Formats: sequence, C-alpha cells, structure tokens
Amino acid sequence: MNTLPPHAQDGNPSLIPSVSGIYRITCTITSKFYIGSTTNLRKRKNEHFGKLRRNIHENPYLQKAWNRYGESAFIFEVLELVLTMSLIAREQYWLNKFKPFKRKGFNILTEAGSNLGSRDKPIWETNAILAGNIRL
Repeated sequence: MNTLPPHAQDGNPSLIPSVSGIYRITCTITSKFYIGSTTNLRKRKNEHFGKLRRNIHENPYLQKAWNRYGESAFIFEVLELVLTMSLIAREQYWLNKFKPFKRKGFNILTEAGSNLGSRDKPIWETNAILAGNIRL
C-alpha cells in the first residue's frame, strides 16, 4: 500500500497535504483504526485530533480509546489522494478492503457517506443514533 508518512513525531502538520483524500487514524496499541474521507486532509486531521483532545469527538469508540491510551498512541495516515468527485466511492473501497468495524476498528457505519456542505451532525452519527447503534 502506498501511503504518505504518518503525522510527524514533532507535530509538523506540513507533511499532511491540504488536498482531498482517504485517511486512517490508528491506535497503535490496539491496532484498531478509523477510515474516513475529506476534501482537506490537513484540516480534517486537525479537526479530529482537536476534538479528541477536548473530549468532544462525535465517535464515542474513538474518543474512549483516545482517553484510555493518550494522543501518543494515535497516528494519522493518508491512504490515498483522491479527486473530490471520487471520495465516497474510494472511501467505500477502503472500508470494504479493511472492514474497520466492531472489534477491528472504530468505524460505525459499513457504508461510506458524505456530510459535505452540512452544518448538522455528521450523517453517520445521525443515522447510527437513529438506528440505535450508538450508546451515549
């Protein structure tokens, strides 16, 4: 797999490009991971890690692992640079390939979705809450 290097140990965000792509957040202690897509990889990494640091992340499984193992146990990797119009299809490819669900990972939904342009809760969170898949 061709991936860009994980975030730098010194926190140098310039290694993560500000372009669209597919990413993975991995807990190095448990090997569980989350796969997502975004139109700006650098911004999305900062959003995820910022919310995790403030204990307000939308994904309760990822937040629980972060709280338990700490920031140093997590890496952000770019799996693939992708044109915006292909993001959902490529995210689905990676979800199908790695199946980061339940015991293997932090993803809640098995199908890629987009909340692009939405100011509300992410669609995966809303759907999971409605389906009773998230216990808060």
